[in-house]
Amino acid sequence: MLPMRVSLEYLIKRSSHKNIYSAMSETLRQHFKQITNVSDEEFENIFSFFQRQRFRKRQFVIQENQWIDEVYFVEKGLLKSSFIDDIGKEHILQFACENWWISDFT
Repeated sequence: MLPMRVSLEYLIKRSSHKNIYSAMSETLRQHFKQITNVSDEEFENIFSFFQRQRFRKRQFVIQENQWIDEVYFVEKGLLKSSFIDDIGKEHILQFACENWWISDFT
């Protein structure tokens, strides 16, 4: 598993918890509307799998060798996925900007 550094204010993490925040709900609803038509009932069912998390700048969301099964949606800020090789060089794999998804299933 590769470490993922965080440089953002808010992150929405897929989870089994049912924490509902109206601002987050509207951000995610607008994102889904850009992709597909989802009824209010369908969206509420989907949204029940999300919880909001807040991270500090440069905080790690995922540590090396950590097993995860979450997918992250960035509400505000920027996420960077990278790893450090054997000689100490950082390799950036991807960025996730606002209204984008990111994870690390390896």
